Amino acid sequence: MIKFYLSITLLSMSACADDLVKERASHKTVLIKRSAGQGGFTKAPTKIFKRIKYTSKIGKMAAYLSVHKSSKKKRPAIIWLTGGFPVSSPGSYLWEKTEIGNDQTARIYRQKGIVMMFPTLRGGIKGNPGVEERFYGEVDDVISAAKYLKSLSYVDPNRIYLGGHSTGGTLALLVAESTTLFKGILALGPVSLISHYGKEGVPFAWKDKELYLRSPIFFLSGIKSTTYVVEGENGNASSIADLRKKLKKKSNSKVRLAIIKKATHFNGIYHVNKLFAEAILASKDGRLSLKKKTIEECFISYKSRKKKK
Repeated sequence: MIKFYLSITLLSMSACADDLVKERASHKTVLIKRSAGQGGFTKAPTKIFKRIKYTSKIGKMAAYLSVHKSSKKKRPAIIWLTGGFPVSSPGSYLWEKTEIGNDQTARIYRQKGIVMMFPTLRGGIKGNPGVEERFYGEVDDVISAAKYLKSLSYVDPNRIYLGGHSTGGTLALLVAESTTLFKGILALGPVSLISHYGKEGVPFAWKDKELYLRSPIFFLSGIKSTTYVVEGENGNASSIADLRKKLKKKSNSKVRLAIIKKATHFNGIYHVNKLFAEAILASKDGRLSLKKKTIEECFISYKSRKKKK
């Protein structure tokens, strides 16, 4: 893990940071490598997903949208951002058999009747417009995906959520700092500083301003939707500690941090998503109120139940 050196310039930037949208409005990102998507869009089983296109600021992007039986009652919906690079590059693993100890499909939501959208982003796959900007223009794409979901007649526009794991969790946290479109947000295993991912393959200029505008830690006070930031105790928990220190200096009740006891970066995913899905379905007004203790003990509770069987 590469440690991030906070220069005098960056420290002065972070001292008054609140509004990520405003900060980005006066800045044009500098890209040093312009990589368009290479991989194609895998055809999904029609009973599980259909391929759709949503319109972002720079053009139409491909996405998977879960298929459900028709219902008179509008359904809640969630956008899920998968991890890795490029961020949110979903594929066949979303419907293939997976292990509960590393369930990166988040399928529990669609299995419980919640509409799921897996968007691809700029430069993410062959055919998408734009190039990978890595945590910059992709924020706008996710917001556009939310607007698409909101327009669907069978989706409850007041119960739209966002979630993501690993790099998807980092992007979800940046989106939380940029919009109020989502009723609740789950950022699983994000980093606090974008430099933690390292310099290799980075498409943007490795400069203070570029790193600053891609690092969630500087804009936590601007979050207005309830946002859960969660990681396994044996995962990237140091980033949660960094975020906690930042919130001690300037608190925000909308941001809730939790570390899953005994869990890694991967084996707690399913259990947190299960809690989140159940909370979405149980909420009458869409607002979420998950107890910190419940989140932190979800993995060891599962292990305990498994031993008794």
